[in-house]
Amino acid sequence: MLTETVKAFNRDATAGRDSLYGRGETAYERALGDPDGPHSNLGTLEEPPFFALPITPGAVGTKGGPVIDGRGRVLDWTGHPIEGLFAAGNVAAAPIGPAILSSGMTLGLAMTFGWLAGAHAATGDSGHEH
Repeated sequence: MLTETVKAFNRDATAGRDSLYGRGETAYERALGDPDGPHSNLGTLEEPPFFALPITPGAVGTKGGPVIDGRGRVLDWTGHPIEGLFAAGNVAAAPIGPAILSSGMTLGLAMTFGWLAGAHAATGDSGHEH
């Protein structure tokens, strides 16, 4: 099975395509590859030594920091807002969980909670629930 897979992969790489996964089909992917090869992102597997390693899923980044509420207010250990203290983006714990699965994902959270915190801070509210 491995021998057939490598042969098919080499045929595709030589022909400048990836019939299985479509790697290198977008301008973005091609820009990150070798512009002088028949396929900017693939090359043939012909000359040893070859190495194998396990590939496991991972995260792009992690999100730690103070826990915030829906207004961007930092919460104390008991879950109550700390007066006048706000956080958003990478300086706050992520409301979506501890891991970031895609680059740029924190930008929407930073903009949204930054706006919410700014709007709430501008009201002059003491930071305590009413």
